[in-house]
Amino acid sequence: MKLSPRLEAIAEIIRQNPVHKMADIGTDHGYLPIYLVENGIVQHAIASDLNVGPLESARGAVDEAGLGEMIDVRLGSGLETLSVKEVQSVVVAGMGGVLIASLLAQSALVSRELDYMILQPMQAQAELREWLQKSHYDIVEARVVREGDKYYDILKVKNGSMPQLDWSDINLGYRVVPSQDYRAYLEYRIDVQNQVIEGLKKGKRWESLVTAHQTLEAMRERLLAVSNLLSQ
Repeated sequence: MKLSPRLEAIAEIIRQNPVHKMADIGTDHGYLPIYLVENGIVQHAIASDLNVGPLESARGAVDEAGLGEMIDVRLGSGLETLSVKEVQSVVVAGMGGVLIASLLAQSALVSRELDYMILQPMQAQAELREWLQKSHYDIVEARVVREGDKYYDILKVKNGSMPQLDWSDINLGYRVVPSQDYRAYLEYRIDVQNQVIEGLKKGKRWESLVTAHQTLEAMRERLLAVSNLLSQ
């Protein structure tokens, strides 16, 4: 089975951090758990989704792959389909950052006992990082992956604490593995910020320009640091 670059990056993190059993929350068609089991990356998996339609698609794909005894398909919301210590890792991907935070808060007894989680927010990434810090979770690794014309944040998170994050850590990523995709993402953010500045100039919003230029400088500093690491 061929995965998208986003799911492939998630699978690679799990490959590098082996567990016996994982759960894919919001599994959609079940591609990730099928791939992980087929390739021997995990021995067992749970494919969970809130919606019946996608879950039936996942069930059909699991049955077609002949993995019904190794992948358990469950209907339910978030981590509520899991019992404490039933799995060692969960993936929560393709949802908004605020929703992900809410799901983790609702099932703290489960999430606190995991070896690690992989979170992939589709939006509100900064809000999720702030929530993780305030809620005593630790982002131990992050990646930015390009898929088509979009960039995706992927966070490996453990129970624990982080140092106080600054603006760049919250808004541009914390402990992000240097990559060409991450550099391209930062260049994209700088282009967008330059457009914001031009708009502020045209609107003569001079006070807002000061903050906008400070933001641009922080982005440039992060880009320079990543570029230097990639050139070593």
